[in-house]
Amino acid sequence: MRLTPGARTGARRNGSRPGAGAAPIRSKAAVRTRSRASPTARSVTRAAAAKLGFSAVQLSPQRDPGALHAKPSGVDLNVLIERGLLVGLPDPLRMAPPAISAASAIERAALGYLHGNCGHCHNEQGPLANIGLFLRQPAGAAGRAIASTVNHPVRKPLPGQSEATLRIEPRHPDRSALMQRIASRSPALQMPPLGTELADRQAVDLLRRWIEQSEPIPTFPPQQTSH
Repeated sequence: MRLTPGARTGARRNGSRPGAGAAPIRSKAAVRTRSRASPTARSVTRAAAAKLGFSAVQLSPQRDPGALHAKPSGVDLNVLIERGLLVGLPDPLRMAPPAISAASAIERAALGYLHGNCGHCHNEQGPLANIGLFLRQPAGAAGRAIASTVNHPVRKPLPGQSEATLRIEPRHPDRSALMQRIASRSPALQMPPLGTELADRQAVDLLRRWIEQSEPIPTFPPQQTSH
């Protein structure tokens, strides 16, 4: 799937739906928005070759009514195809519009926000894949966002990350490392590490409510074999 040259005129930076003619941009421009980056921020410069843009999920005709900051633009996959601005879209995505698989409406909105704002770097193919945090939602398939966050241990706590031993601890947003990093603007802790001075309070509230409502994932002791 690719956008034709006539579509390469720019893209919004907040991950919302594009207007006519939007196309991916390189993240290197975003990396240059701060002159003094924290150690965390410097590590993210490894993902400078990743492209910031709009995925098939974000352009799906099946819109998420609970998505944050999503203003109707009248542009989706079908419109781009009809205008000759998008070619090579697999037939299954045209027949069944992609959507995020989730257990509830609030979970769908939360996973969608993480996909649009974090998945560019935190995915299974990018330079940060070794971190094991996969927030990009692939079109037409279930993502690994839940498995790589809920009850997933923190690899190395950062300064200011108090009482957070799990990336997401169900029902406990204040003890969830992902929540602490998105809500913070401490240079050593904040996420995203570049290009923002203020936390997205609507996103913080959405993610907090999602974690508060999340059900703990049961763990089962290993079964003993009989002799």
